This record gives sequence, structure tokens and C-alpha cells, in this order.
Amino acid sequence: MSEDNHENHDGDLGNLNLNPFKDMLDTVANSIILPFQQVVTKVREAVIGGALEQFQKTIQAFGKALQALVDPDISDEEIQRRISSYQAWGNYGWVVPPEAPFDLFNTAPSDLKTANRIAMQYCKPQDIESIFSELEQQKHVRKTDLQEAKFCFDNKKYKSCVMILFSMIDARLIRLSAKKGKEKQRPSGSEAANRLIDHIKQKYDKANYLFIVLRLAGLQACYDCIFARGNDFKMQVPTINRNFIDHGMRWKRVTKTECIQVLLLYHETITILDFLNVKKMTVTFKH
Repeated sequence: MSEDNHENHDGDLGNLNLNPFKDMLDTVANSIILPFQQVVTKVREAVIGGALEQFQKTIQAFGKALQALVDPDISDEEIQRRISSYQAWGNYGWVVPPEAPFDLFNTAPSDLKTANRIAMQYCKPQDIESIFSELEQQKHVRKTDLQEAKFCFDNKKYKSCVMILFSMIDARLIRLSAKKGKEKQRPSGSEAANRLIDHIKQKYDKANYLFIVLRLAGLQACYDCIFARGNDFKMQVPTINRNFIDHGMRWKRVTKTECIQVLLLYHETITILDFLNVKKMTVTFKH
């Protein structure tokens, strides 16, 4: 994301025309526990015609306003506790399901089994159908791959589904990545994700954009878990892992829960990149 996107984004709501977003802001104020993706949906409904450019200029000020409504007096200790909680969920392979309560990930799960049990309550068949439908509308999603992934999911071919989803995740990350130093090729997997997320995090401070920072912390931890290196595949890992799957080193079958985790990871990636209007990184990282 270029610095130009942040000119005059100092949170001064008085300098911005919020009329196109009044209904959306009123809804958020009255129902603040709406999950992040539902907020995005309402934003999209508010953005029509020429309002799109204005919305992109408004989004950072909106972030500050939303944070003030959610928790205006949060302490540094509580901020760090919540970040750690989102990271704990990510370490078990979970990002926030779209239908989950706004504050679900504020409390860390005690173990993988507990995390799976709680998160799957918000991953009912109609919820998964909604995720596929929303992705179908996204500009940067290859529709033929998504339709094939959905066919595999609907027919319980979960390993085939996650392999397609992994390729779609990698494709999006690679296209947004920049080379580092004298590297001859762009990174992929968790390295590409970490570079991209670190790049985004530089633009948002914890005090004013906590709802963004939390999602990025959880997303980064989830990538570190699901895209972790195989370490010569000497020991099986308890969570779904891209390298074990893609290299044929996974012994047990892929479960429906694991498939949903990968689908959510892809959905969260696309949602955040779309919400923050992230462009291809032009920064060349130096050694």
C-alpha cells in the first residue's frame, strides 16, 4: 500500500464527507458486536458509484471511530493480552469465522480440541455456503478454482479441496510480494504472508486501529501454523499443514474441520486485503 493512500488520513472526521456512510455507521454504533466481515458487507452496500474513492479516503478515520466505540479506554496490557489471544487461536489454525461474535477471540482456547469445538459452532453449512458465495464476488479470486474447491468440499473430497485452496492462497500472496535484496524470485507461503502482513502493520498503530491489528496478528499466527516448514517431515504435526499436504507426507486423512480452517484462512486473507485496499508491494527489502 503506497503512502499516497494515507495522505490527510489523520482521523479528522470533520474534514470528510460521511453522508454516504451514515446508515452504515449508525448500524455499527447500535450493533457493535457485528463481526468484521459483516461490517465489510455493510460498507460494500454503502459504496455505490462515485462513493468508492471517498470511501477509501474515509476508511482510516472510520477505523478510529470504530475503535472508540468498541473500547475507548483499553490499556496497553489489555491490548497485548488480546493480541496474544488472537495469536493463540492462530497457532491452532483458526482465524475468526465470519459468523462468530465480535469478541470471541478475545479469550484464548486452552487446547486444539477446545479451539475446534468452539470455532466450529460458527461454521454451519449455511455459513460455509455464504463464504463461498462471498468469495465468488471478489475481484481477485479465480472463479474456476473456487468452483472446483467448492465441488470437492460439497462431495467431501477435503484433501483435494485444501490443495486447491492452498494454491489460491499462494497465488494471491506471490502476486502481492516483492523480492528481497538480490533474490531472483518472489517468496511464497508463510514467508510471503509474513512480509505482506508486516508491511501492512507498519501503517496501523495498536491504539487507534486495534480491530485491524488483532486480525492481522491472528492471521499471521495462522499462516505460521498452517504454512509451517515440514522440517524434513520427521514428525507429524497436529494441525493441517500445507507442506505436509502438498508434498504427500500427511499420513491421516484431511477432516472437514481442517478443510474449513483453510477456507477461512483464504477468506480472511482476501477480506483483509480488500478491506484495506492492499496493492502489490513496491518496496524492495534489503538484507
